[in-house]
Formats: sequence, structure tokens, C-alpha cells
Amino acid sequence: MKDSDNLFTGVLMGGYINDDSQSAVHGLYGFDKGEASFGFLEDGTAFIGKSGGARILFDGTDSTITSGNFQSNSSGMKIDLDDGSIEAHSFKLDSSALTVDSINNKFNFTIGSNDTGYFKV
Repeated sequence: MKDSDNLFTGVLMGGYINDDSQSAVHGLYGFDKGEASFGFLEDGTAFIGKSGGARILFDGTDSTITSGNFQSNSSGMKIDLDDGSIEAHSFKLDSSALTVDSINNKFNFTIGSNDTGYFKV
């Protein structure tokens, strides 16, 4: 459906010209007042949320979920489902920072230089 400003709201299956890259992108898309609000693309990637907002990006080719504003060591968050790591604005949580102490039923983690904390299991 188009509104009085000729802006489309609804679901589209096929291709459209991406505003960022100016190239045709194929998939299943949702639009709100002319702006893509979700998309499932033919290359195995997807997004939910509007550009410039709190967009979440899914990449089925490398099993990651990232915030739209993710920049390593700068902003946003990235979760890697293959290696189990979580990287956010000022930290990275991965297997080198996590240990399980099954004898004392503790889950240990290190954030920063030598600050160790734990969760009791």
C-alpha cells in the first residue's frame, strides 16, 4: 500500500534498489513508509530494524549477530555463534577469558587486566 506521499508500506518479495549501495538486492522485505524495516536476503543474511536506528544484522554465512553500529573496539556488539565469543564496545568475552571450575562449581571469567570474577553454579 502506498500513502499520499507515494511511500510503500507492506511486504515485498523480489528485488529493490538499496539506498546505500545503489544496487539491486533480492530477498523478502518489509517496508514502513518507504523504509526497509526487515529483510531476509538471498545470500543468507538478514536484518531487523530501520537503517540508522537499532538495526540487528544476522549473517548466516559466518554465524554472527551484530548491532547495526558495530565497530570493533568502538561501538555496538557482535555475537559469534560458531566460537561462542561476544565482543562489545570495550570488551571481548571468549574462550581465553572463560574457565569452568567443576570441582568448586564455579564459572570464572576475566575482564580487563587481572580482574577475575565468578558465578557460582
